[in-house]
Amino acid sequence: MVQTAQVEVLIYTYYPYTAQRCQAAEPQLVNRFDGQRMLHAPMFPHKLQQLHQCPLSVVVWHTPPFVELNWDARAAKMRAAGFEIRLIEHLAQRLNFSLLLHNVTLETVASYQQSWGNGRPMGPLELLMKQHANLSVGNFRKTAGRNRILTSPVAHYYAPLVATVSVEHFRFGRLTLLHFPFQWCVWRTLLAALILHWLIYMWRWRHMGLQVLELLLGVTLARLPRCWLQRIIYAHWLYGSIPLRVVYQSLLFHFIRLQLFGTLPQSFEQLLERNFQGMCTTNILSMLREMPQVARNYESFVGIASPFDEAVLDALHRSGNGRYFAITGIDSAHAHLSATNRRSSYHILTQYVNLQQVVIYMPKHSYFLEQFNDMLRRLDASGFIDFWRRAAFTEYSHRNTQLLQLEQQQEQQNEQLSQLDGIYTLMGALYALAILIFGVELLCHRLTKPATVHLVKD
Repeated sequence: MVQTAQVEVLIYTYYPYTAQRCQAAEPQLVNRFDGQRMLHAPMFPHKLQQLHQCPLSVVVWHTPPFVELNWDARAAKMRAAGFEIRLIEHLAQRLNFSLLLHNVTLETVASYQQSWGNGRPMGPLELLMKQHANLSVGNFRKTAGRNRILTSPVAHYYAPLVATVSVEHFRFGRLTLLHFPFQWCVWRTLLAALILHWLIYMWRWRHMGLQVLELLLGVTLARLPRCWLQRIIYAHWLYGSIPLRVVYQSLLFHFIRLQLFGTLPQSFEQLLERNFQGMCTTNILSMLREMPQVARNYESFVGIASPFDEAVLDALHRSGNGRYFAITGIDSAHAHLSATNRRSSYHILTQYVNLQQVVIYMPKHSYFLEQFNDMLRRLDASGFIDFWRRAAFTEYSHRNTQLLQLEQQQEQQNEQLSQLDGIYTLMGALYALAILIFGVELLCHRLTKPATVHLVKD
């Protein structure tokens, strides 16, 4: 504020983004008090409603379907798509600014901390801390440590962390499947009756002691006994075992066909009680350490040196029959399992491990905070954010499914070509062998023919 000799109060401020310059602070007269009133109703007008197409640097990395980066060779520049890119583009349209994407090689938090100041390329945290960038998106989860050094608006997406485990650990074994159709009380009653009848036979008819077991298993008797008591016992076992065998065989065939498995766990604590080990990225593991359940069993968790949830799911798949489970985002788990055609082989637990907030990180005390908060709340209330998220994940899953189908078709074609090549090779070898045998026979015939002619002349 400046007071002049004419008792006027001049109010100056600065606009960081104008039509003439970007991110330059020069004082501009915005209001004046003439001794009675202000010339303009708002004393300090809003400075960030119009950015005049000034570029904002956005740190991104390839984390589909949140951010998908593809190099356009024809245009010689990088193309970006995905859920969060669509969100940033809408914010850019509302505030009228352009996007300057800065791609970084995403690593772990520990690798960033080790590389600071040693000449290596800076990571997203350092770029924002040193104000070399304005925004950062790419499934950036909100943590207390990051909030101490950066600023973030309200969360635009809540990413539940879930546990994924292979269903092979819970399938019924061969011996378990054999006794599963009946409850244990039925088996105990049947065994008690069998032992009782066998003892009676061993006491009265020792040489026919196994015929009761044969009737129970459905074996036909070649000769009926003469004693009426034996015939009553045989009839009892025959008419009692027929429905038992029919029900047992039907249920056993039904269970084998459906590939049933036992009761699946509902939480990752139950998996830990069964001596399973958790697998997750080192970034997620550092956040889960704050949970008491994880802190008490921290030795039961393994960190994967990769920032991507897909790498954790692939590591779980490579572990085979190892007693491991993966902790990843629920959308990443669904999308990757669908893309790799593994949905039927894994089970995603219903209870969430934790609930992570995905946010847009900015430098500390950024002046975009209030404006972004207002726009994100409006978009969330109108349902646009949820619509963009579902559309991005559906498109990503559909595209990966098509790629997987094309790869499978190509593999089938290659396999068919290799089989056809093998058939032709085998046929060629057989023809060559037949020609060789024919040549040997012809040679033997010619060698033995003169001797035969001489014998005839003699």
